[in-house]
Amino acid sequence: MKRLLLFFVFTLILMLSVSGFAQQVGDTLHVGWSALDNQHNVVIGRTIVFEPWANEGDGAATLIFTDLSENTESRNVRMNRVTEEEGLLEVEIASGYQLSTGSRGGYATVGSSGNPDAPFVVPVYHDRPQGGTWRGNLVTEWSIFPGLFFYEEIPWTNGIATTQFKVAVGGDNVVHIIGGESWAATDVLRPHIYSRYTYDEVGGTFQITNPGGMPEIVTDQTYTSSGNIAVSPDGQRVAISKPISRELLGRIDETSGSDFIVWLNETGGEDWNFENTINLTEFDGPDPLLLPDTLTADVDTFRTSTGNSLFFDEDNVLHVAYEVMPYYHYEETALIFGQVIYWNEVDNLSIRIADGDFFLNAGVTSYGSMTGMPSLYKDPDSGMLWCLYQQFGEPGDTLADGSAMDAGEGTGSLNADMYITASPPGEFNGKLWYKGVNITNTKGTTGSIPAGDCQSTCDKYATCRQLVVDGLRARGCRLFCQ
Repeated sequence: MKRLLLFFVFTLILMLSVSGFAQQVGDTLHVGWSALDNQHNVVIGRTIVFEPWANEGDGAATLIFTDLSENTESRNVRMNRVTEEEGLLEVEIASGYQLSTGSRGGYATVGSSGNPDAPFVVPVYHDRPQGGTWRGNLVTEWSIFPGLFFYEEIPWTNGIATTQFKVAVGGDNVVHIIGGESWAATDVLRPHIYSRYTYDEVGGTFQITNPGGMPEIVTDQTYTSSGNIAVSPDGQRVAISKPISRELLGRIDETSGSDFIVWLNETGGEDWNFENTINLTEFDGPDPLLLPDTLTADVDTFRTSTGNSLFFDEDNVLHVAYEVMPYYHYEETALIFGQVIYWNEVDNLSIRIADGDFFLNAGVTSYGSMTGMPSLYKDPDSGMLWCLYQQFGEPGDTLADGSAMDAGEGTGSLNADMYITASPPGEFNGKLWYKGVNITNTKGTTGSIPAGDCQSTCDKYATCRQLVVDGLRARGCRLFCQ
């Protein structure tokens, strides 16, 4: 049975008191229908941008999503805009503008120039031309004629498919894109590629500026497509992230999970040195000298999963959130009890901000974890750090009849909800985080819920967009969730 999910925009103003989250207000709006657009080994990019200068200065949110028809070959990427009129949210066009022109478009993400003097929004996605291979596309709307779009295909080797792109745009209007070869294109490893584009304000078009006019290979030592990218407000600092096999990193001579790697560029995405990496995890072990006690010999019992989020704040400081999951090398066991870890380059501390270490004897999404898929945001006016994430249930959840969720077999699949946590400004900013709050509350309590009948508001697809644009501020946090 196909499972169709509604898309929502949540416009939230979240306030804190001494005891924690005190108030939540906002509005919710359907912007279109969509099916689940996610497979394993994927990290979710930003799917919403907010432009304070749009809509005659009242602001507008642009959203990107994927529509799936009954014919699975007709999967299309769509874009829509939301404005606020007299306190209510309004959508620009029913179901949005269709952007993709080939078959099976998807994995859409969006960036914004952040520059009111030369504004543009750039959706990026992949699709497959008839008789061709998957390619990335970046798109922009012509400001003179809304609804008319310019397209630019991201080039790569003929016959080799590239998919699952992410985009970030600096205050200098340079567009930075990360993507990779698809699983079908390679035997095992997936080279990951970086593209850099400049924007022609007059023609509304993009020009690739990588050496030789082709994307650069960041790394070919990866099994997944789960890269991410961010650029600082001044456009000078660019960060790329990716979990990499510890074996491929040369840290161990056998398969033993992944470390979380960041590449950092200080020259606006030019003259990269991809040999220079930052390993945020550096997990230890396993150590065979400690056998036969396998648990001791495992040494570190966490490894990184795919979900992660990057952004640079108003001071051009890099912030990162990423997933880890329990991993026991000698037991050959990985568990779904995911954690979300936060890090910034000033404090250089790894702080757990969300904890999925609980058991409910019910399923989660394929390749999913109880807690994960973080999306970071900072309010520069208040100094508050925010992190949106996905979680499947909570400890102590029960079915409608009062029995425990883990009472036995047949309790079905858990519904996912969006949670949000925050770190207060001041001395403990980034070091102390409030307990996460469920802001969607769609948990099913009837046990095994048939596909299509659940109320899960997000299934590995929730993003929170930072609202810092060239000194302009928008209060609150806008969320987009499937």
